[in-house]
Amino acid sequence: MTNQTTLNSFVGEIHYYRIYDIGWAVDLKIATAMLEKKNSAQTFKLNKSNRKMVMNEAPLVISLGDWTITIFDKTYPVKSFAKLWSFGALSITYRIQVGDAISIEELKKISRYLEDDQLLTANTLEKAREISEDLKVAIRGINIWDQFEDYLIFVVDAKKIPALKIENVLAEENIFQLLLQEQDLKLGHQVKDHIRDSVYQYSDNDFVIIDWSSALVYSEDDKQDIADVIEFALCQLLELRYYDDQLDRQLNVLYKSIQQNSPSVFTANYSKFAKEASLIYIDMSEIIERIENSLKIIGDFFYAKIFRASTQRFRVQDWQQSVDKKLKNLADISVIFQNEINEKRNQMMEIVIIVLIAVEVVPLVLRFVF
Repeated sequence: MTNQTTLNSFVGEIHYYRIYDIGWAVDLKIATAMLEKKNSAQTFKLNKSNRKMVMNEAPLVISLGDWTITIFDKTYPVKSFAKLWSFGALSITYRIQVGDAISIEELKKISRYLEDDQLLTANTLEKAREISEDLKVAIRGINIWDQFEDYLIFVVDAKKIPALKIENVLAEENIFQLLLQEQDLKLGHQVKDHIRDSVYQYSDNDFVIIDWSSALVYSEDDKQDIADVIEFALCQLLELRYYDDQLDRQLNVLYKSIQQNSPSVFTANYSKFAKEASLIYIDMSEIIERIENSLKIIGDFFYAKIFRASTQRFRVQDWQQSVDKKLKNLADISVIFQNEINEKRNQMMEIVIIVLIAVEVVPLVLRFVF
């Protein structure tokens, strides 16, 4: 046990996250059955998450085994897990165990190493591919997106470092550098103030600092739940980024199709484009709604506060607005073409009526004249 009121050394866990989108949707019942079979063969171990949260479909938690990682001539035990979500996200987590105290300077170097290690990145992506391949029967529209979210959470062991005070922690330059993954750069007051505004406490004996690329968690009882809440916000961020990208692609394809196939009253292009826009809108809206409604935090205002703070820090709302705007564009395209269809039909009906009248009237006129 270390008696220190400021964080000049670290004992605990480093959580390394890589989050991928592996498909449009995952049938968790099928995936569960498949994982249970593999569990009997000791390939995967299936666990259930225990949270003070209400989920429409809780993710499957898959144990990926224990191993070790050597960083700067020191070897650390690692517990690895994956979480599989119904909306197509796969989160892979490595919990690096730091049992003996290391300095914050060492922790900063480890953080940089984890961010820059291309082999670790490649191995994690390969693990995501293996999981996707093993569960492909349960995944609709299977495909690993070429982008991902990464994040680090430094979880301090509050039992071994029991007397930390947030005001003392924030007095240290190296804590700001750690969270921003800077090594020696002296940071400005505005940057530090931004981080100070991202501190959350339930009591005087705990705190959470949330930044864009990493977080620092100090709590004896709730550290894993807090990390889970932050992880879920990351999953939402990735999925909204993914569907924003997909909407861009779908809209571009639709615009090009319209330009290359000029709609005409004598073709079915109007109906085709209206139908395509409507189908994309319905599919995307359903998935986005599932993502937004997949988690509800009730009865625990602190977890709710952590979740809102995480989504704000990750600018989830900006991505949500971008997705909503593009969904509206799709809806507008569908309405425009449907209106065009109706207008062309009305014009055609008017022409038909005029022709029919002419067919009836012209013979009468000719008979009267001659």
